[in-house]
Amino acid sequence: MASGFFQGALLKDKNKVLLNAQEGKTKTMLQWRFNSIEEIDVDLIKSYVLEAIENIEKVIEIKPKKDTSKIKIPEELLYELNKNSKLNECFKSLTVSKQRE
Repeated sequence: MASGFFQGALLKDKNKVLLNAQEGKTKTMLQWRFNSIEEIDVDLIKSYVLEAIENIEKVIEIKPKKDTSKIKIPEELLYELNKNSKLNECFKSLTVSKQRE
C-alpha cells in the first residue's frame, strides 16, 4: 500500500516517511509506503495531505524541466531505421520523449 504526493518534494516531511516514487526518473513525486495496517497513522497522514492542499492553494509547485539534449540513437536502431523507411517514418512520428524512451 502507498499514498502518493505529486509535489511531495515540497512537503516538510518532518517524520521522514516519504520516498522517491521512481528513483532517477522523478524529482517531485514522493510516496509514503505502508507494509501493514498498523503503520497507518490517520492523523499524521491528514497533516501531510493538508500541507499538500495548502501548497496547491498557494500555487507552490516545482515545474518539470524539459530534456533538451539531443537524442542518442543506438547504432543498431539507426541501422534498422535507415534500412526500413516505414519504421523510420513511424519512429519520426513519435514525440521526442517517446523517441528518447
